[in-house]
Amino acid sequence: MMKATVLNTLGIFFLITAACVYGTVRENHFQRAAHLKMTGNAEIRFSRTRYSTNFKTISSLDESQIQNQLKSVHQIKEQISPTVISNTGEIMFTLAKSIDNELVIVVFKNQQIQMIQKVTEFTDQRIQFQYGQIHFLPATTEKMAYSQNIELEL
Repeated sequence: MMKATVLNTLGIFFLITAACVYGTVRENHFQRAAHLKMTGNAEIRFSRTRYSTNFKTISSLDESQIQNQLKSVHQIKEQISPTVISNTGEIMFTLAKSIDNELVIVVFKNQQIQMIQKVTEFTDQRIQFQYGQIHFLPATTEKMAYSQNIELEL
């Protein structure tokens, strides 16, 4: 009888510990996504199309309009990352938290929400979602021309 009580107590303690660890890991997942650098050269692959473009962050005025659009979508709980836009202004995307606490990518095309996809995995260079991926290319360093003169002060 005493052995069963001890095992039940240990089982409950283990479940509470596992739930706490899962909660902190999940929150770190969103924190890590918030710190992704999504600007610069990138290659976007959707199921049928492929784009190579350069992304930059949008202005704070445009960001407030994006947040208003996201609030109107019932699937989105909160925006996680700043919104980035391509040089042509055709494609924008941002990372958000869905109502079921999943990380999602919201893709805009021509200033309208085109798709909301669950992010399956991400690293510093790549965001993989259900029907495509975004691969951020390393920054290219500018090479100096041979004819440039460099003056060093010693």
